[in-house]
Amino acid sequence: MSVSADEASRMLPALIDRIATSHHAVEIVSSNGRAVLMPADEYASWQETAYLFRSTKNARRLLYAYERALTGSRART
Repeated sequence: MSVSADEASRMLPALIDRIATSHHAVEIVSSNGRAVLMPADEYASWQETAYLFRSTKNARRLLYAYERALTGSRART
């Protein structure tokens, strides 16, 4: 869903309720640019993921663990 900044401003409380209920983000568009309004828990999840993948070493470890989980293989010792 995409709305203009003016429309988002007029209907902000209802827009927040809709986003909190549906768990979907809304793009807000203005002549100055675009922004996204999303549920706070979804934003926190994105922040955590970005933090965990900031380190190359940690990103490799996480991807390796993910691959192991997909294949059902055990951890290397």
